[in-house]
Amino acid sequence: MSNVNEVIDRMRIVTNTQTYADLANKLGVALTTINNWKRRGEVPEINILKCIHLTNTTKEYLLHGVKKNDNSHIVNGNHNVSISGTGNTIGNNVNNIGNQEPIIDYELKEVCQLLHDYGSPKMIKELKSKLLQIKALHG
Repeated sequence: MSNVNEVIDRMRIVTNTQTYADLANKLGVALTTINNWKRRGEVPEINILKCIHLTNTTKEYLLHGVKKNDNSHIVNGNHNVSISGTGNTIGNNVNNIGNQEPIIDYELKEVCQLLHDYGSPKMIKELKSKLLQIKALHG
């Protein structure tokens, strides 16, 4: 991730907010939360995804300043595949590389974070059991 201050500044730009307080309000977090990001040197991914969802920007722009029409690619790790252009498909799914994160990914990560923060072991066990029942029905 780029310098956390640069990431937060890009978040302010895409949300059209002037102050950190405005940004916090737009993202539904406390101003102290943004100060904690600065102190830790990182914006949690759930907040990056929330900003993407609200603004139709890209993760690459927020984290690295790479705009949609920029031809440069940032690829980390091993065994990478780079796909450029629009309308690319993998199987029957349209890829979202260079576009907004799919809403389902944001929603799923938010649910996981909520379960992590507020779910009791009993609640998690019951949810898992119900999902496994659904899986069994679908074969």
